[in-house]
Amino acid sequence: MAVIMKGKPVADAIYEELQPMKSLNLTLGVIKYKDSDAGGYLSGLSKAAERLNVKLHISEVEQFTQLTEKVIALGDDPQIHGILLLKPFPKEWNFRQASDLIPPHKDVDALHPVNLGLLAQGRGKLVPATPQAVLSILDFYNVLPLEGANALVIGRSEAVGLPMFLCLMQRNATVTVAHSRTRDLPSLSSQADLVVVAVGKPNFLTSDHVKQGAVIVDVGTNVLEDGNKVVGDVHREQVEPLVSAITPVPGGVGSVTTACLFKNLFLCYQEQVR
Repeated sequence: MAVIMKGKPVADAIYEELQPMKSLNLTLGVIKYKDSDAGGYLSGLSKAAERLNVKLHISEVEQFTQLTEKVIALGDDPQIHGILLLKPFPKEWNFRQASDLIPPHKDVDALHPVNLGLLAQGRGKLVPATPQAVLSILDFYNVLPLEGANALVIGRSEAVGLPMFLCLMQRNATVTVAHSRTRDLPSLSSQADLVVVAVGKPNFLTSDHVKQGAVIVDVGTNVLEDGNKVVGDVHREQVEPLVSAITPVPGGVGSVTTACLFKNLFLCYQEQVR
């Protein structure tokens, strides 16, 4: 029977480590598009902030110029200790240009070229929240030794796939990255001891993709068309009977990602007061 790697106990352990934050009165600057539907994530962010006595400074923007101006203003504000750009934003906006304006020492997403470059060199203190959450879950449940493991990351985004590859490589796993142009994905995934899936496609990974006893981490959160059910990128009903451990959706990586975001806020603050 597979170990169900639930996120709540992992997130709780991280929040326990972050108790010193409560006395610091930190502020996280959050910028969102006025018409975006980010209510669910913002609600979780607010609950976590309250838990750690962190103030959320929320700004809404309607135009790209407002976004860049707000990023610069919060970057210059000594009362703002971290900046988060809360997706989604309009597709035609140059999100990278805006995120590059965040000072590296306030970059809680850890996506600034400086922070990603340091991560690539093995010197990064800030790790993007979702890959950090994946590692936290694997360490907490200790379901396989990462050193020497054959790991497959499906998805190559800057927020998840790329830093996940770097993190696993630095833990001495043998890592392959698959993406939309990978040929014969099942032949790769069926050899992997660990599969991390982050493609944003509901029930994408099926029983044909996994080997017996593998560990599966599902990063996806997909709302089905009827709007009544949230599923991951993994077809859990098919995959769970075959594997040794799996994260659920919902209830898996998401809550740990939020905790890791606040861990990054704490690290940003420590960098600012050095």
